[in-house]
Amino acid sequence: MGFQQRSKLIYSVIAGAMLITLGCTSLNIGLKIADVGPVKRESTTIEVGDADRVDATIRMAAGALSVEGRADALLNADFTYNVADWEPRVTYNVTDNVGHLDIRHAESDALPIRDKARNEWDLQLSDDVPLDLRIEVGAGDHDFNLEGLILTELDVKLGAGDMDVTLGDNKGLHRVDLDVGAGDVKIDLSGLWEGDAAVSIQGGVGKTTLYLPQAVGVRLSVTQGIGDLDVSGLSREGGAWINEAYGESDTTLDVDIQAGIGEIEVVSD
Repeated sequence: MGFQQRSKLIYSVIAGAMLITLGCTSLNIGLKIADVGPVKRESTTIEVGDADRVDATIRMAAGALSVEGRADALLNADFTYNVADWEPRVTYNVTDNVGHLDIRHAESDALPIRDKARNEWDLQLSDDVPLDLRIEVGAGDHDFNLEGLILTELDVKLGAGDMDVTLGDNKGLHRVDLDVGAGDVKIDLSGLWEGDAAVSIQGGVGKTTLYLPQAVGVRLSVTQGIGDLDVSGLSREGGAWINEAYGESDTTLDVDIQAGIGEIEVVSD
């Protein structure tokens, strides 16, 4: 299925959910439908300034979000959209050497059910400044390649759609909280970890595939929901799974999965 077909399906699902949420009150109000116009392309660059670390928040209602490192500033951003209500807003300020970066849509009550709607954000973040990063996304296909960033904390909430999250090689990352919605999700924790980290994954509806490192100690606990659980490369110890490096390596990943409805596959390679 191509991007436009997936987007059409996902937008329809979200619109249906919004209508259900509105319930019987929808009989008494006029619903606003998002107007599709000409495609707009905008670029934004934000410098770090005097910040020693940055709290960054990204909120996208629907579309395709890509986040990665290697920016030559705090943020290099490219936006493509054709719904005026989805115009991105970027704000940044520094207080007491702490930067506060916020990227989000303009406020809108329009329903995104037009099949030709486009909303694509390509964001690059700096590899040179510590980041507390929070991402909230709705319907769409999302790709977060966060290897090499100096993350300290990561929170991700997914509404509906497919999502790839790649971590590892994050020297200061000590807490990861992933709230998975409806769709197929791949979470790659393989790679180098220089400090202990607690990883919490709230399962949703669909398939979640989790890749774990071998050279770093891993302890995995799972509260199983409705669906299948497939764990490979780990051995069972009491109520948890561990890898061969657990208790031997200087670093430990403590991973907790609260499963939802669907399939969970855990791979240690």
